[in-house]
Amino acid sequence: MNDDDRAVILLAHSAPAEGADLARLVEAHFYGKYQVLLAPAPAQPGAMLEHLDQEGRRVAAVLVDERLPDDAKQTLLPRVPQECRLLLAHRPGVEQGGVRSVPRALGEREEDFWVPLHQALYDTVTPDDVKATVRGNWQNKRFSTILRFLLLNLVTCKLDLQPDATDVKVDLTVGTQAEQHFTNPTLAQLVAPLGLNTYKPEVNYDVVIVGGGPASLSAAVNLTSLFQLKVLIIEKFALGGEAATAINTIENYLGFPKGISAYDLARLWRQHTDKYDTYIHRLLCYSAKQIQSTITAGKITYTLTASPNEDERVTARPDIDQDVKVTTGVVLIASGLKPRRLAPSTQAQEYEGQGVYYDALPGDTDLYDPTKDTIAIVGAGDTAGRAAALFAAKKIHVDLLVRGDNLNDMIPELRAEIANYAQAGTIKINYKTEVTTVAKNSTTHKIQLTLSSASSPLEVSDLYVLIGGQADTKWLDASGVDLQKCKGEWFGCVRTGADVCRDTPDMQSSLPGVFAAGDVRSGSVRRISAAVGEGGAVAIAIYKYFTTKPKVLQAAKDTPTSVYFTHSP
Repeated sequence: MNDDDRAVILLAHSAPAEGADLARLVEAHFYGKYQVLLAPAPAQPGAMLEHLDQEGRRVAAVLVDERLPDDAKQTLLPRVPQECRLLLAHRPGVEQGGVRSVPRALGEREEDFWVPLHQALYDTVTPDDVKATVRGNWQNKRFSTILRFLLLNLVTCKLDLQPDATDVKVDLTVGTQAEQHFTNPTLAQLVAPLGLNTYKPEVNYDVVIVGGGPASLSAAVNLTSLFQLKVLIIEKFALGGEAATAINTIENYLGFPKGISAYDLARLWRQHTDKYDTYIHRLLCYSAKQIQSTITAGKITYTLTASPNEDERVTARPDIDQDVKVTTGVVLIASGLKPRRLAPSTQAQEYEGQGVYYDALPGDTDLYDPTKDTIAIVGAGDTAGRAAALFAAKKIHVDLLVRGDNLNDMIPELRAEIANYAQAGTIKINYKTEVTTVAKNSTTHKIQLTLSSASSPLEVSDLYVLIGGQADTKWLDASGVDLQKCKGEWFGCVRTGADVCRDTPDMQSSLPGVFAAGDVRSGSVRRISAAVGEGGAVAIAIYKYFTTKPKVLQAAKDTPTSVYFTHSP
C-alpha cells in the first residue's frame, strides 16, 4: 500500500526517457503537490488507473502522448473525466476528439504547456481545496513571484495570461468561502485568507524561532514532540526557507538513496510540523526586526519585534498589517543566509527586482525567449553553475562572469556540464571578470554591464548574482548578540558555546536564552542535513536551559557567561 496520499498526474508517454524528464519538470513546477506517475509501458496506463482507483487515489490530470497506439489511448482517455484529459501533441492548441492538446516538449513558449495543465487541475479540484485565478503577464516578475508563492503553499492556480497587462490580479477561493479579489497584492495580503499564519497573541510561547528552514523546523519538531514546548516560527516567505528552492537534486540526504528534490523535502518538513500544530504556530511573510531583553526579579525574558515582509520582487506596501511583538523565554536564531550583494559602487541596488536578481528558480526559465533574450550570471560556485546549466538547457544564452581564472569551486560533474554548454556556444565563460557598474538602457530596457575585462558594455535581459550568502543578522545589530564577522560580510554569524566563552552552554549565544542553529551559526557546516542535525541538538540545549532554572544576576556586561547562572541542585 502506498503511503503517498497526494493527487496524481498520470503521464503516458511513448518515449520513456522523454517522459521521465517531463514528469520531473511537472512535479517540480507544482513543488511536489502532485505525484507524477509515468506509465512504464504503452499498454499499462489502464492498469495503473485501476491500481490507483483501488488505493483511493485521486487522478487530477492525465497526459497522453498522441504517438501511443490508438487502442492504448482509447482504453485510457474515456476512463477519466474530459476536463482532466490532455494530449501531448506535435501541433498543440488544437482539440482532437474533444481532448485539449499541449506541446510534447517544453519549447520557446512554455506557457502553451503550463496554461492548459493548470486549467485541467483547476477544473478537477475538490470542493474543500484552495484555488486561485492569477491574471497578468507571464513574463512579469511580480506575476511569477505571486504564482510561486501560491504554488509553494499548494494553491491550485488557473492562469489567465494577458501579455499587455502591467497589474497582477488574483481571485482567491478558499473552500466554500466567497471569492476574494486582489490587485497587485502583497504576499502579506495573501497570507491571511489562506490561513497560513497560526500565530495567536494570547499564547505564551516558550520558544520563538526566527527563520523557517531545516534547522528551524527540526528544532520545532524536537521541542514539541520531546518536551511539549510551545513554539512560534517567524519566516519571511514560506516554510522550508531557502533550502526549499534549491534547484538541484539532493543526493546525500540519508534515507533517500535515489536522491530527493528540495521541494519534496520541504513538503515533508511541513507535514511533520503540521502534525504538532497544537504546539507549533507560524507567522509567515514577517521578518524579525529587533530583540530586547528584560530582567525582572532575576528572570530574563525577550521581546521580539517582527514586521510584515515582502519578497524583493514584489513592491512592499507598508500600509497593511502592523508590527508584531512577542514575549518569550527563549529565542532561537535560525535565520540562515541571505544572498551576498554586489558592491554599492556598482549601483546594482538601483535595479534590484527590476533586472538584477539574487536567486534563480526553475520557473525563471519561463520568463525568457531564447530567440532574443540573453542573461548574465555572476559566480563560480555550484549555485551559479547549476543556474547557468538550467538556462542553457532551455537554449537561453548565458554569459557566466567569473572573478577568478577557473571553475574549481564547482563539483567536477557540474564543471564538465558547463564545459559542454560552452563548447556548444550556449554559455560563454568570462574569466577574470568583475561587474564594475550596472545601468539600464532607456531604449531597450535591458541591463547594461560595465565589465573589468571588456572595453564595451555587455547588454543582457537580466543579471543573476549568485556569489554565495552571508548571515542574515542585520536585525541583531543592537541586540548585544556577539557576532563573528567574516571577510566581506557586513554582519556576521552568531558566536555560540566555547566561541563566546569557555563556560557558555553549547549553541547558546552571548545572551542567556538566545540560541543559534544552522547556517547563521558561526562554525556550522552549510549543508541541509547538517542543519537538520543542529536543529535536534539545539532543542536539547534549550531544554537543558529551561530545566537547570537559570537565574540572571546583575553582573557587568563583560562578565563571563558562567557567572550569569546559578543551578538548583
